[in-house]
Amino acid sequence: MSEMAANEAVDYVCSLHLEADPFADGFQSDYFYGGAMRHQLLGQLVHFSRFSEQVVLLLGAAGSGVSTLLAQALSQLQEVMDCCCINAEVISTPDQLLAYINQQFNLQLQAPIDTVDLVDALRAISMIEGDAEQVLIAIDQAHYLPIESFELFRELFEQVGDGVQLVFAGEYQVEQLLALSSFSAHRIKQLELPPLSATDTAEYLLGVLRSVSYIGPQPLSQDQLIVLQEQSGGNLAEINRLAATLLSSRERPVRTGLPFGIPVAHLTAIVVLVVAVGLIWWYQGAEREPAVSRYQEIAPSSNMANVGGATVQTEVAVMVPDATIESGESGHSGLVERNVDTTEHADVESLGREAQGDAVLSTVPDRRAQVAPLAEEIKAEVVVEVKPKPRVVAPPAPKKSEQAVVAVAAKSIEADEKVDVPIREQRLLSLVSAEYMLQLMGSVDEDRTRSFVKTYVGRLPVTYFATQLKGKPWYVAVVGPYRDKEQALAAIKQLPAALQKQRPWARTVESVQKEIKVARSL
Repeated sequence: MSEMAANEAVDYVCSLHLEADPFADGFQSDYFYGGAMRHQLLGQLVHFSRFSEQVVLLLGAAGSGVSTLLAQALSQLQEVMDCCCINAEVISTPDQLLAYINQQFNLQLQAPIDTVDLVDALRAISMIEGDAEQVLIAIDQAHYLPIESFELFRELFEQVGDGVQLVFAGEYQVEQLLALSSFSAHRIKQLELPPLSATDTAEYLLGVLRSVSYIGPQPLSQDQLIVLQEQSGGNLAEINRLAATLLSSRERPVRTGLPFGIPVAHLTAIVVLVVAVGLIWWYQGAEREPAVSRYQEIAPSSNMANVGGATVQTEVAVMVPDATIESGESGHSGLVERNVDTTEHADVESLGREAQGDAVLSTVPDRRAQVAPLAEEIKAEVVVEVKPKPRVVAPPAPKKSEQAVVAVAAKSIEADEKVDVPIREQRLLSLVSAEYMLQLMGSVDEDRTRSFVKTYVGRLPVTYFATQLKGKPWYVAVVGPYRDKEQALAAIKQLPAALQKQRPWARTVESVQKEIKVARSL
């Protein structure tokens, strides 16, 4: 768990006064949720495991609680019959299974153990004083078993007869694996764990919290519970993962300080001080700006007016902003008039223009006498520095041989990148992540998954991808995509009957893409 997640967990563990974090990784809990048909299924599992002449098959999606339900049943069955529970994720090959069964039932067979010897030994321990007493072999995570191991169990079941009872618990593909290993369908009793509804989800969450001494009401709002059920799909493992996030996102008390221990009031004062210093620095920098930069160099021009048949040059006085000229002793302020000569030949015939021209002519001499010294001083101080533009030198073009090497290297890199990700998985990565797929089956055997996909290629948009399940290679067959979850669920009814029996389930394209990227280290 990351440091941030750990801090969030501490928040809700403290605020709810819990003895421990029930959603932490590795937390061991004795809590068993009996809702959503779990209690009824537990009773059926115990009954059929003791008295049925059929192989019992307990199915559910990953994280649905199959292992928990099996453990609850075994805790009751061990009191009335000899039981051997096998975790197929750890023990899966026929040789491993023979050795483990020999050890658990204390059969004292010598290695290497033969199937015939095991059958004889199981028959012997199933008869006590002439009465038949069944022994139970329960296989959890049965979807990890190869076909050869299923065939071994079929042989034991057929030859030992009523003396041995088999229970397979795992994901939905176990049903297909039993069929492929020639188990008769009428000899199989199937039980299935349904997902939790919104009401079930609320009950389950409250039950988990009560198991760690929570005594308050439901901590999540109705809207949060709806989100929890929809996002988790009613899956217990997903509920546990998302519940911690939702509990951490509840309303928290407003903190008066920062994580670094600085009070908000002190931080505000620091910010104001920094802003004030910045403004002062900026203002002083503006005052030190050279005075020359405030002047604009305006080229003088003249205005030639035709007055009474004679051409007269007029000078127009232009008002420019004053600037302080640092001469060492004094400066000039106010508005300074500068003379701009504009040359324009016009026929001044209207009375208004003649009056305007007369007015300008009458004022020019005095203004020129006042402005001329200042203009000369300004021109003396204005220095224009023209920097030459930097010369841009183009890099030499690569030789043809270098271009060929680069092209070959680029193609090689591109080819290497494509080799890591098969085309079928590239297509899955190119799909819209918000769409949905139907997962049909999964297996540790890629050849078996590929053969399964080939059966439906051409009839359905079916493919498969490689991922990992608990650190081991896992190959998943999917069909789709579908626009949304509703369309995906509706499409199940359109699948062939054999696929519908596989209990396909809807999952987002995003989850598929994420597994591919993790497996391929993208």
